[in-house]
Amino acid sequence: MSVLGLLLAGGIGIISSTQTWLTVARADGGEPILVPGADALPLLAPLSLAMLALGAALALVGPVLRYVFSTLALLGGGLLTWWTARSLSRYRCLRLHPSSPRPPVLPGALPSTM
Repeated sequence: MSVLGLLLAGGIGIISSTQTWLTVARADGGEPILVPGADALPLLAPLSLAMLALGAALALVGPVLRYVFSTLALLGGGLLTWWTARSLSRYRCLRLHPSSPRPPVLPGALPSTM
């Protein structure tokens, strides 16, 4: 059961790293910038691959290493959850009303006027 859970969590992490997490409106009115999960959280793909590897290794090791690998998986999963929540909470003040047709404009995405 834990092997399947780790493989599922790693697979979901890899898939979510390719999906769009943020949409940034350009100040010049051009096409919005789509930010995938791998750019929003650079450690998403490597930690998800580590979860996949731990899931595969968990099926092969004995009882002692199973506890060690399970502890590593819990730490990695907790770290990934914390980093994801922290990176997405940076943009919570930029959310618009759901009926608004335009995505938010991030301060770092504005072009320099100098």
